Amino acid sequence: MKMIDEADFDYSKFGYNEIDLGDDIIYSKLDIKYDDNKLGFKKGSYRILSGHNLYLYNETQTNKLVQYVVDVLNELTSKLKIKKTDKILICGLGNYDIVADSFGVETCKKVLATYDIKSSITNSKICKIIPNVKMNTGLDTFTIVNGIIKLVNIKLIIVIDSLITKNIQRIGHSIQISTCGTIPGGGICNGKEISKQTTNVECMTIGIPFMIDLKSISNKVNKHIIVTPKDNFEMINFCSNIVSDAINMFFNPKLTKKEINELKRPI
Repeated sequence: MKMIDEADFDYSKFGYNEIDLGDDIIYSKLDIKYDDNKLGFKKGSYRILSGHNLYLYNETQTNKLVQYVVDVLNELTSKLKIKKTDKILICGLGNYDIVADSFGVETCKKVLATYDIKSSITNSKICKIIPNVKMNTGLDTFTIVNGIIKLVNIKLIIVIDSLITKNIQRIGHSIQISTCGTIPGGGICNGKEISKQTTNVECMTIGIPFMIDLKSISNKVNKHIIVTPKDNFEMINFCSNIVSDAINMFFNPKLTKKEINELKRPI
């Protein structure tokens, strides 16, 4: 999944707009109605929450950011006609041996799996999977995810992954949520797409850039060279908390954060 506003277009012509939410948070949105469009992006809804120093936010700013992510989840699940009681699969993509590629993995670990929890205060049916990467498993991510979708009768898959950006100021500072699906490893290789078209279930993607591919920003580089900042670990820890807290709050509104943490199980 790419950042939608990093190509050379005047996005306002296509309905793109930005809203200053205060507290160093900018909300950007774009809805693409047709696959055949000049932007080159797939049909779907795209939302971005960004700031200059997300992982340096104080508690008040952090709580507001979590709530904004919850609001986006509410808007997009409503568009997709998904209920909180539907069977949801959270998929954390990436290689946990590489810090910059571990955002999806770390976020997925922190999401509360409620699929088999018997509780009067939550009716959510969340299951989760960390499929790892093909070089470690011998199986492509699509095969693993699609098998679970069919076996468990999933209604929505939420795919979480690290992104690659062209702008160093975006590293760890922009949360993009969309309904268009994604290609695992799409930044540097060609995996099989995970989307409504390929799985026959609704799909949302949540991504934050933690890497820059020098090939995309310099004509002098003729191969993929991925660079990351040295404080990626701290940024990924913070951002994975933001996204996992939002997912947990959205699907389990009656549970407190303390209760959610007590119910969490390792993956």
